[in-house]
Amino acid sequence: MLVDEIFIPHAEGTIRVGLDPRLTVFAGLPEPARARLVDLLVAGLSGTGSASVRVRDDEGEVTVLSAAGARDADGRVVANPLGELAHDPAALARAMVVRPGALGLPEGRPDPRVHAEWTALSMDRTRLDVELGALEAGRAERLGLQRELGDVSTTPLFTAADSVAAIGPRMDEILRRRAGAERVLRDEDAADDDRERATAEVARCEDELNELAAADVTPMSAARRLILRRRAMLRSRIEELPTDADVDAARRRLEIAVGRLAELEEREPALAPAVAARVRTVLLARAAGLRPEGVSGAAPLVLDDPLVRLVPDQRVDLLDVIARVAERVQIVLLTDDDGIGAWARHRSDRGEVRLIDMTAAAAS
Repeated sequence: MLVDEIFIPHAEGTIRVGLDPRLTVFAGLPEPARARLVDLLVAGLSGTGSASVRVRDDEGEVTVLSAAGARDADGRVVANPLGELAHDPAALARAMVVRPGALGLPEGRPDPRVHAEWTALSMDRTRLDVELGALEAGRAERLGLQRELGDVSTTPLFTAADSVAAIGPRMDEILRRRAGAERVLRDEDAADDDRERATAEVARCEDELNELAAADVTPMSAARRLILRRRAMLRSRIEELPTDADVDAARRRLEIAVGRLAELEEREPALAPAVAARVRTVLLARAAGLRPEGVSGAAPLVLDDPLVRLVPDQRVDLLDVIARVAERVQIVLLTDDDGIGAWARHRSDRGEVRLIDMTAAAAS
């Protein structure tokens, strides 16, 4: 069953308020006006008040409920489609209306300063979590490089004496060859061919000795330079990476933020992350109770500003849930919250909800 219209008697004539079959939002309604509208709707559905209500069932049959009884489109008296609930307005109100208390939330508006601080700290906590993770990764890299530096530091550096020792055998071999060739040249009885070969050998030895003398890199000196460069690179990189003190300071900042969040959540329980999940569960259960799967609904679900104590992000998430539930259960949302009103205006512009904005009327 869907509520099409509420007819509210007024000194200047009957006020007709049409409801969307999915979601209707009354924005800019202060608490007294919300209570009055809820009473009119409940009394109209139960036929006990001055207002009357036109309802339509799933087959499109129209019934008008009023203090004069339930009548169909032709004016014939019919049974109230609410059945037993029509005889107990209090029970009907308990089934239809959801206020903050039904969701385990306190009544009234929250302290905006607490909300603002909690929101800022929540963002800080996320940032500090990321920062701490990066610092811990950097510290792990630092420890690894320090271990590598320790290994490199124990590697022999090869002194100049080591380099000389490395080329000594080669130089001795060249000198022996040159000395042998020079003896041949000093021998007056040496054959001409031997003298030519000796002369060539002396020239080769001189070239090889010059190459050794001119060489500025030996295998050992090259290794020495590589080790020194690696040590310098490791020390430079280690200096750039976070220390234990950096990690401890970041962890302390995170602990302070988390502690302050806990204090705020103790002061304003609606801020606790688990609350939004609980509210969502209760809302879904209340909607399911009004319209079980495959069964026509008996009445709309009326939400009397139940989300006002939640922070904006939580409210928007739950409002999106409400919009999805409204595809199956007719919902009427009453609010005096500017943020919820802005959400409703955005959805109304997209044709997803009917917005009845009383802000301008209240201001005048």
